[in-house]
Amino acid sequence: MQYYKGENMNKWVPLCGNFEQRDETIIFNGQELQGVAGESQPLVGEVLFGDKILAGDVSLDIEFESCDLHRGEEAGIILNFLNQDDFICAGISGNVLKYDVKHLTKGSWQPMGATGLVPQLQKEQIHIEIKINPSSLQLLVDGIEVVTAPLACTLKKAPIGLWVCSKRKIIFSNLKVETQKPELFVISQYGGIYDQLYNEVIKPICEKKNINLKRADEETGTTPILADIINSIRTANIIIADITPDNPNVFYELGYAHAIGKSVILLCDTALRQKLPFDISGYRTIFYDNTMSGKNKFETKVNGYISTILSQQNI
Repeated sequence: MQYYKGENMNKWVPLCGNFEQRDETIIFNGQELQGVAGESQPLVGEVLFGDKILAGDVSLDIEFESCDLHRGEEAGIILNFLNQDDFICAGISGNVLKYDVKHLTKGSWQPMGATGLVPQLQKEQIHIEIKINPSSLQLLVDGIEVVTAPLACTLKKAPIGLWVCSKRKIIFSNLKVETQKPELFVISQYGGIYDQLYNEVIKPICEKKNINLKRADEETGTTPILADIINSIRTANIIIADITPDNPNVFYELGYAHAIGKSVILLCDTALRQKLPFDISGYRTIFYDNTMSGKNKFETKVNGYISTILSQQNI
């Protein structure tokens, strides 16, 4: 878990717009510009910070000059910045809806989620927070979730920043970033050899790689277990599924993981199953031998697969 705030807000670079730093704040000095057709337009500003994030939380305070949002006025957090024509922005908007999450791609804004019809804030300074996971973004305003935006694209470990569009001054402060460890979710039958592989091979690998490991039988919440499983699959960076026995629950969960495009590592005990079902026979599978020498080879292969997937996801 990593944080930076306060004095570390000096680690930034402006890409466009008029910004200045004062103590522990970044100030955008908005301006009224004249468009090509003579119409009034607000100044646009972009700032990038040094840290990159793939999953976790980003939050800051935004202070406007008044509670009334001007039409076209925007202020928010940049995520998944790939270039100036490809990034996600989440925050406050003076356009049709007050709180929005959108994706700039090929020079055009694509809406991801928005709410709030009244173009007025309850107070001049508000706190926004973005919760980032592999399947969705959540926008919270003063601790209240206002938008949940499903992700149609795969996030990369990319810089965060500020996006602002205004004719007047807007102040940003108290930037805080919390990075989240990658998650691995295990789908398997419970008991016997499956518990042994989980505890003696998969768990030690995840501990060494600083990966948050989950299995459905270890969940302690009060929600229905299927809801916990679906959520764990959606938020996991990697899925490991042992398809040795004909367990309908395993194949149901595996099908869902494949359907939403998750990175899946398949396992199979060669002594108990020599031939895979046709629908999954085309997927790469780690076949293991439940012996001491087989365990060492299995551990090496699983470790290698996990490292490759994390590298592909730029983690």
